Amino acid sequence: MGGYFGSPKITLKNNKDLLGEKNKLTRKDYIGYKIKKWEDPIQATPEVLENIRNRLQAAKNKNKKQQIIILLLVVLLVMVSLFYLY
Repeated sequence: MGGYFGSPKITLKNNKDLLGEKNKLTRKDYIGYKIKKWEDPIQATPEVLENIRNRLQAAKNKNKKQQIIILLLVVLLVMVSLFYLY
């Protein structure tokens, strides 16, 4: 049975050295940091919004029709299976 009996302090130092200089943040990296208000570069016009609204409504109607058709097929399948079962 082998094992590592080195000093944890040396191990931590070696791991820190492996990270390199690019990952170390200093105090000057945080000075001057300001949160900027995000601005949307693309402004939506009423025509674009109307187009998006119409596409969403069409997709919703299509999805609703598919769900109704699937429900009717399942009900029909259950009725047929019950008819042949009895």
